[in-house]
Amino acid sequence: MTIYQSLKNDHDNVEELLQKLRNAQGAGAEEGTFQKMKMELIIHSKAEEKVFYSALRNHSEARDLVQHAKTEHKKVEDLLIQLAQTNQKLNAATKK
Repeated sequence: MTIYQSLKNDHDNVEELLQKLRNAQGAGAEEGTFQKMKMELIIHSKAEEKVFYSALRNHSEARDLVQHAKTEHKKVEDLLIQLAQTNQKLNAATKK
């Protein structure tokens, strides 16, 4: 499998997980799917940055795109962390 196919597979897996989240019923189902999606997205972005972006960084015409993509990855990671924290707070509040 090529790195491109692996990246595409990751994107497809995340899309499937997002669809499961849309269709999930019950906090337990949502939490498990969210945690899996969060883990897969973070692993994917780190691998993409290490393998794909590091090679592109050496090409002057791709530097801006690589920097933009890395910034977007950071935003996604930050949002995933915020969502996880919000979910924990909601779960704690509903258990009271």
